[in-house]
Amino acid sequence: NLVTMAEPKPDKALAANEYAVCLHCDPVEVMQYARTPDQPTPWKRLDASNLIGQLELDLKRLASGTKVASLGFSNRISATEASQLLKSMLTQWKHNPERKLPRHKQDDDIELSPGLHAAFQLHNQGIAFDSSDYLGAGDDHEIDLSSLLSNGLDAHEHEKVNLRCKTINRSAGGLAINIPTVHTRLRVGELVTVTPDLTKPRHVLVGSIRWVVNNSEDGQIAGIQYIAKDVRPIAIRSLEGGPQAHFHPALYYRFKQGEQAFELIITTRGMYRPGRMLELDQQGERLQRSCHHLIESNSLFERFSLNPDANVNA
Repeated sequence: NLVTMAEPKPDKALAANEYAVCLHCDPVEVMQYARTPDQPTPWKRLDASNLIGQLELDLKRLASGTKVASLGFSNRISATEASQLLKSMLTQWKHNPERKLPRHKQDDDIELSPGLHAAFQLHNQGIAFDSSDYLGAGDDHEIDLSSLLSNGLDAHEHEKVNLRCKTINRSAGGLAINIPTVHTRLRVGELVTVTPDLTKPRHVLVGSIRWVVNNSEDGQIAGIQYIAKDVRPIAIRSLEGGPQAHFHPALYYRFKQGEQAFELIITTRGMYRPGRMLELDQQGERLQRSCHHLIESNSLFERFSLNPDANVNA
């Protein structure tokens, strides 16, 4: 096994590549228990030494020219993409995240809507995404009459759902919430749009579910990290053909760090590829830009920056 789980050692010490994992408490509380010898230990000791060793070995094999398929990856991704994914996994395992902003206990009502389509609709004055709205004069070949039927049958798949939840604590970077059992169960990695103050419905933030504790009686406890604000809904597609050649919903926003400004995209998985040329539709204005740096990718969405040197009007 690449990862094993066992009871804590008598002295509660954690060796290199070992982690404290708790299924019934906030991840930060785990380390508080781990550092307090006289308290009970509601956590398990997870040993990821074999996994980390395998990641390091696979990175060396890729660098030496080993094909990605022989390492278990799909033939559709490049060696660069596979290497980037392995490096990201290795970094997250070897460097424990530390909370930079203090959290304060609160018991407030908030509202959140899960999913990229819901985020698009909320920021698009309540209008849901429809790829046919973005067909231009030269896109006649993209029209598919069968979509008129399939869109009606699959409407529930992207229906916007509003969840009313209670906060447990919050900070400037995110919040922990209680999700009642009557609501849809959320998954780690899910994109959510959060209205943190119900008295200010226009003030919304975009976040991602970072951890979830499932409780059959009380629903879920989840941690949300804010990742964007002041986003704009746009449509985006690849200019290289394939499944991404159709327009997909996306969120566009700017981020400034010091004197450097970045333009970022949140969209469906599979859109990013290093250097891939994209077409962006922002309220009828078409721009052609290229992918720059992948920030985050999971089975539900991707977040990446656009190349600052490419800004071509279509």
